Amino acid sequence: MDTNTTATQDHNELFTANSERVTSLCDKYDEQLKIYEGMIRDKDGQVKALRAIQAANDKKIADLEKQLKEMMGELHDMNDLVPE
Repeated sequence: MDTNTTATQDHNELFTANSERVTSLCDKYDEQLKIYEGMIRDKDGQVKALRAIQAANDKKIADLEKQLKEMMGELHDMNDLVPE
């Protein structure tokens, strides 16, 4: 009977040790997950900012292209006024 008690105690100790190990691993996983989630939020913010910058740049490019076309038209008109 003493052997059964010892085996049960060994089993309980092993179970407890494994449970603590699993709990520790889960805690570490949760910590890493929070870190990665924070990093993802930061990157999402950066992507949004870059997209806003890109949209502003695209608008500026379109405006500059429009101005260039207008200036080219004016230059053509001026060129027509110059006698050959």
